[in-house]
Amino acid sequence: MKTSFSRFVPLLLAGSLSLVLAGCSDSGSSVKGQVKIDGAPIGAKAKVEFEPADPKSKLPAAVVWTKDDGTFEHAPPKGAFALKPGKYNVFISRIVDKDGNVPSEDDPRYMEGSGASLKNQVAARFSDRSKPEITVDIKDGTNELPPFEVRSK
Repeated sequence: MKTSFSRFVPLLLAGSLSLVLAGCSDSGSSVKGQVKIDGAPIGAKAKVEFEPADPKSKLPAAVVWTKDDGTFEHAPPKGAFALKPGKYNVFISRIVDKDGNVPSEDDPRYMEGSGASLKNQVAARFSDRSKPEITVDIKDGTNELPPFEVRSK
């Protein structure tokens, strides 16, 4: 008995679509907060990374950038990847030049090996993945986090 592959195409497409939709569910959490460095708002373009505290948990990671006042928000639109409830390590960095200015993204110093004149304004311990300084518990729904207090040294 011969089986036609074309009979299974609709089933394969439906199964694939359901997997994609499950991965892009709008169920998840929004996160708002602020980063302060040495007691003052860090300013624009600090990178705030949320990584699952347990790598085996299969929770999604997220990266957000701060605004001028040091605030950030991760509230993806419907259908985008959202943070799921769970425990996350938070890593913070802000790359600046010798004058404390954030270079533009097309600055050639961003290229690998040419960033000698750039530095992380935030103390290295706040981006050390082997020993996270900041851990948060994300709940379902809206999460307004207390300010993340980091140091420059």
